[in-house]
Amino acid sequence: MSNALQCSFTMVPVNQIKQYQQQGYFVAMFKQGLAEPPLLTDKERIALKHFALDGLCQKAVAAKMRNSVRAVNFLLASCRDKLNVRTDNALVAKVFTSGLHSLL
Repeated sequence: MSNALQCSFTMVPVNQIKQYQQQGYFVAMFKQGLAEPPLLTDKERIALKHFALDGLCQKAVAAKMRNSVRAVNFLLASCRDKLNVRTDNALVAKVFTSGLHSLL
């Protein structure tokens, strides 16, 4: 007779977690994030940091980086592509929801 522990994983809605805990199940919660952080260049990282974390507009990011607004727009477009989002708002949201903000 083996004392092996049986283990299986099931995703359940958050509103049902208490119910499962009361039934004696062990419940583990995981934060949804990126499986692997995207490979951003140093310039993309800096532009994204100023844009998403500091809340600067493209013109202010360009001035801070001593670069053109067009170059900053290109860098942010590259970040959007790498993070699979289409808009600046979605880019900022993705940075925070994926935990990428701690890597910038």
